[in-house]
Amino acid sequence: MNGRGMPPLLAALLPALLAPGPGWGNSATSAEFLGFSSDARFAAWEEYGIQDGSGFPVSVITVLGLEDCRPAGRFETVLEDGCGDLGTARDLCREDASGLLDSLSEEWLEGRLCVLHLPTDLSAPRDSARFHSWRPVPGYHVGDRTVILTSEAVHGTELEEYWLLVPELLSVSVRDNATGVLRVIRRDTETDPGLSGRFGYGIEGIWALGDSAFAVSIQSLRLGFEGPDLMYEYAGWRD
Repeated sequence: MNGRGMPPLLAALLPALLAPGPGWGNSATSAEFLGFSSDARFAAWEEYGIQDGSGFPVSVITVLGLEDCRPAGRFETVLEDGCGDLGTARDLCREDASGLLDSLSEEWLEGRLCVLHLPTDLSAPRDSARFHSWRPVPGYHVGDRTVILTSEAVHGTELEEYWLLVPELLSVSVRDNATGVLRVIRRDTETDPGLSGRFGYGIEGIWALGDSAFAVSIQSLRLGFEGPDLMYEYAGWRD
């Protein structure tokens, strides 16, 4: 889905929904790439922010396997009133995740940021990004690879009936622009946990480790306690 094809209501709301700052439901407001494992088999991110409604600080660390594009671990820390601030939540979450992170790699490598779609840059294509693994941001119009998002509408849900919002199932593909070969690296189904009610997917960032491992952060929206929440999805692959 791109800016020209999204519903008018969503297009009108996007600048406010994606502007940086606290206040999105049970999701984090920012995502930080923690790096690649030294063997290029895993990538990790941390999401953090303030919960909408409760006002509790939250931090979530996700480790993604790049060989199968499936989560290898997920750690979440939410601090209730009086238990600490956002910095404390982040420290505790990293402490919880350190056992897995350290077992997977002694050092996590930052790689190269090849594409960055700023949340307020509505001129950037949200559903595709073309890039070179050796070229830094902003990218997304020139390169030897293209990441492509496609979505399948799921009709007949309560979200559509009461809120006129249609959830979507996400697929992520990468195309070799020299050969034209298209490879699907992630395809969600209705049975995937935690995906119900998400829509409005858009590429946020793409990282490369040399020319062998790649990681993608994807923004999405989901109806939350006080309106649509900003969420994050991840994908990655090895070449």
